[in-house]
Formats: sequence, C-alpha cells, structure tokens
Amino acid sequence: MLPSAASSPTGAATATAAMAPALASRYGMGGTASAAGIGAGRFAATLSETSAKPALPVGALAAPVGAPQISPMQLNTRTEAETRAAIHKSATDFEAAALGQLLGFMTQNIEVNPTFGGGHGEEMFRDMMNSEYGKMLQKGGRTGLASQVETQLLRAQGLKPLPGPSLKA
Repeated sequence: MLPSAASSPTGAATATAAMAPALASRYGMGGTASAAGIGAGRFAATLSETSAKPALPVGALAAPVGAPQISPMQLNTRTEAETRAAIHKSATDFEAAALGQLLGFMTQNIEVNPTFGGGHGEEMFRDMMNSEYGKMLQKGGRTGLASQVETQLLRAQGLKPLPGPSLKA
C-alpha cells in the first residue's frame, strides 16, 4: 500500500481542510465549494477534532474484569506430536472433502435412472454418497493430495516434514 497524504496526521488535516467547503455546502452547513465560509471552517475544525480522537477508548479490547488473563505464550499449548497429529487429520479431511466435491461436480448432470435408480431419495442423498465415496478414495491413499497439504501446513507451523511417507493408511 502506497502512503498517501491522508495517512499522515498533517496530511489528514490538510485533506480535511481542502474538502471542508464542499462537504459543508453539500450537507447544508454553510460555506460554498469555491470559498471557505465560516460554516465550512467550523465544519473542518469539527472533522479535525473527530478524526484525531481514537475510535475506541484505550483498553476497550482488554479482557472483561474477572476473565482469566492469557499471555501470548499460553495460546499454543500443544506438543509437537499433537500439532503433527492435528495437521495430519486436517490434511486427510481436506483431501476427502475435495474428492467428494470433485465427485459431486462429475455427477451433477447425471439423471436418476427411473427404472432401476433410487428415485427422489437418490437425488436428495447424492451429496452424502459423494462425500462418503470421497472418504473411501482418500483412505486408498492414491491421490497424494493430503501428503502435499500436510507438508505445506507443517512448513507454515515452522515444523520440518518427516522423511518418507507421512500418511498412515
């Protein structure tokens, strides 16, 4: 993001003063767009005062009184093994969901066979069937999507991927 005149305190005041006549005349506060009248000056001063005040009082985002105080060091209380197990589960769940979605796209235009199909029930539960098929395909472990996702999630957490296949069938 490039710095602008409005990003600095003096730039904001200058921009506010420059826009004040137009804003004041537009909202019926006196003054014209060509000449800054008394109403426009008061309008600019009001804008400057309100823009200098913080939107929230200091400490407004603090924990309520009586709530336990958590330091940043206490946020991640998992061990490395727990983190790896959670990442593994997330990667395999993601692969199963992605495969289920792929099957959904493949079967969305296939009509139900009126003679031997499941009728309205098949139409209603096709998404669930595709989701279960996606889970079964994921357990086969042939796509490799989960291992790639797991590797990237481990790297994002600052952990090195273990050598060899990390997924357990």
